[in-house]
Amino acid sequence: DERGSTQEAEALLAESGVPARKRREKLDALAAALLLESFLALRRERTGGSGVGG
Repeated sequence: DERGSTQEAEALLAESGVPARKRREKLDALAAALLLESFLALRRERTGGSGVGG
């Protein structure tokens, strides 16, 4: 869910002490990275391996 990853990204940036102005600049990229990481982890779980080779 994109909203969840955006909220998670915002929380991570805030906890890391990133100023609000810089947070806005980095938010979308971090949220996308979290979403991709989540997808890849789920795929690994389902395939029982590294996820390479489907």
